[in-house]
Formats: sequence, C-alpha cells, structure tokens
Amino acid sequence: MEVDTIRDRSRLKEKITNLKTAIKDTNDHQDNFCTLAINENGHLEHIVSFLSKAKV
Repeated sequence: MEVDTIRDRSRLKEKITNLKTAIKDTNDHQDNFCTLAINENGHLEHIVSFLSKAKV
C-alpha cells in the first residue's frame, strides 16, 4: 500500500535537502564522489566513493 500525503512528501523533501547538504559539505572538504540512489526498498541512499590521490 502506497501512502501519499503532503506530510510524507514534505518529510522526503527535507531528507533530500539534508542529503544534498551533506554531499556538498563532503565534496567541499574531501576528494569524494557522492551520489544519491534509491535502493530496492525505495529508500534514498547516500553513496560515497573515495578517490585515490595517487598519481598514475
């Protein structure tokens, strides 16, 4: 059963905003790739992939 209320949408929007802020802060301070993904349960995940600083 899918729940679709204004309150739920508001909470999701707040979570997305918080994740975007976390991603910006992370990118400002470290050499990371950050992305948002939706997992198999339909929840947002914050995925961070660290980059190597080694020069090839």
